[in-house]
Amino acid sequence: MKDSIHPLVAVVWDDAKATAVVEYDLNEVRTQFHRPARYTTYGLLLVDDQQGVTLASEEGDDHNLRGLSFIPRQMIVEVVVLARRRIRKPNAKKRPVVASSAAPVDPPDDASVEAPPKA
Repeated sequence: MKDSIHPLVAVVWDDAKATAVVEYDLNEVRTQFHRPARYTTYGLLLVDDQQGVTLASEEGDDHNLRGLSFIPRQMIVEVVVLARRRIRKPNAKKRPVVASSAAPVDPPDDASVEAPPKA
């Protein structure tokens, strides 16, 4: 993700589902089965348009992409951006050390420091 231009996202979406060959009564079908299966898919967002979204699960250092997933727009509940490319600022702590001509100052002895007044 460090060098990727693609944001990392979570796509919440409703998928079709099927079951193994098992018997159900009509009440079980209506209350337990007759709804989509909700999934969350994580990846690098490559395309987000009217047709849907395309994600990649991997990006190489050559910027080639692997592990593509396409989710149709009608199935998408929500797209949440988790991380965007960071623009690094120079680190102030890593400035070059400039040699000083002044002699180092020793810290004061404990005896020379006055104790704070008691309240």
